[in-house]
Amino acid sequence: MDLNALQGARPTLREARRLSGEHQRIESLYGGVSDAIAQGEGDKARTRFALYSEALLEHMAAEDERYFPALLRLDPALASELKNLAHEHTRLQEDLRDVRKRIEIGELDAAAARFDALATSIAKHDAREEDMLERIRASLPTAVQRREPH
Repeated sequence: MDLNALQGARPTLREARRLSGEHQRIESLYGGVSDAIAQGEGDKARTRFALYSEALLEHMAAEDERYFPALLRLDPALASELKNLAHEHTRLQEDLRDVRKRIEIGELDAAAARFDALATSIAKHDAREEDMLERIRASLPTAVQRREPH
């Protein structure tokens, strides 16, 4: 890793911690949507899903526009992995549209199944992102690691 990349490591890791916290916030919104769908409360499901979807879309946009490019500058060897994660964002956005459509037309059983599948996909995606971040942290010099809490 060159000196310029190391100088960018601390801000990049701070951004990564913030985005990691967003993973937890988005996961916390999942329960409200899931409960509303399970209880057959279409209006509540629509409202809660809109909040969930907005948070997830904003999060993915931040990753695509700021976080992933910063990680690529930090370690160009991540290009393929970052490209795959960005491609997964496209698939997750398609799944979000499908769930929203099913909620809007009142197909709550189908929405529940698709929403659970979406949540599983997101959990796997987030785990890959978190794993990548841990590998990056481990590759940084000790002085940079000490200044950045995990």
